[in-house]
Amino acid sequence: MNPTFKLYGKTLCAAGLATTLILSSAPFQPASAQENEIVASAEQEVKVENAEVNLTVDSPYSLTEEDGSIVFFDNQQDYDSYVANSAQSNTESSARSITPSASWEQTTSTLISDKSISNAFIGYHPLTPAWSYASGYSLQQGESFAINGSYSYNGFTAGVTFTQNVSATTSFTANQAKASRLGVWSNLRYTKFKHVVTGATGAVVKTYYSEHLSQVGVPTLKIKYQ
Repeated sequence: MNPTFKLYGKTLCAAGLATTLILSSAPFQPASAQENEIVASAEQEVKVENAEVNLTVDSPYSLTEEDGSIVFFDNQQDYDSYVANSAQSNTESSARSITPSASWEQTTSTLISDKSISNAFIGYHPLTPAWSYASGYSLQQGESFAINGSYSYNGFTAGVTFTQNVSATTSFTANQAKASRLGVWSNLRYTKFKHVVTGATGAVVKTYYSEHLSQVGVPTLKIKYQ
């Protein structure tokens, strides 16, 4: 199944904090790089080292891990089982070394799906809302931008929000003979686990599943042609 994206160029507002979208009005100047400036050719990509990527999913049963990855589930029972198992894993290790009691349970997790989405197209830069035959584009130091998109795979839709404050003026040269826009790419990873809970006698108590989506590395900017 091929992943699909739905893209929305708009100001980000998440967790009660609004990120102002500021677009550059400065004309593109394909000059040589100056101090604190990055110049990319028509085929080069620029890594966005200070970008902040936020992930969400359309499942009502989800949680965000400390590393920013999303864990989501098909139902409330699977969600509750995962949360309970995480709480058990955080108890002191000595609790696992005692003789198993009638209430003792052990969870075995098995990876059953692992999908790397390399160089996934996330969306278009708000500076280029439409295709144009431009010679290049320039992001000015001090500007900020946000792109909201969505990624669909395996029956779920994940929201991918990319934010950045431009720390150095960045110029992209483009082939003026082709219609182009400035795009954003990223690497994502999707995994699915099967969790089997067994009791003191070894009998299976319950089985549940968890799905995970995470950002890998940093996003990149590059010219995209029509």
